[in-house]
Amino acid sequence: MSPSSTGSSSVQSPWYLDSVALDHVTNDLSHLNCYQPYQGSEQITIGDGNSIPLQHIGKGLLPTPHHLFKLNNVLHSDSISSNLVSVQKLA
Repeated sequence: MSPSSTGSSSVQSPWYLDSVALDHVTNDLSHLNCYQPYQGSEQITIGDGNSIPLQHIGKGLLPTPHHLFKLNNVLHSDSISSNLVSVQKLA
């Protein structure tokens, strides 16, 4: 995994490319520019097999030096330790 800056003027945690993640996930609601509270019962299953609550779902932007990626269906949970970009969802 390699970190990528969000390009914001405020200090935000980096994003990591994850080839195993099924969805984009963030622990920082400010990474989403359009979101809504998640009303369902699904949770996010993390690498150790535990599940964490899903709080919001939305859209965000991930600027890189050469491209601005539009991220759709980004999951938000305060309980996730890192921001993950799903390589599968970028393809």
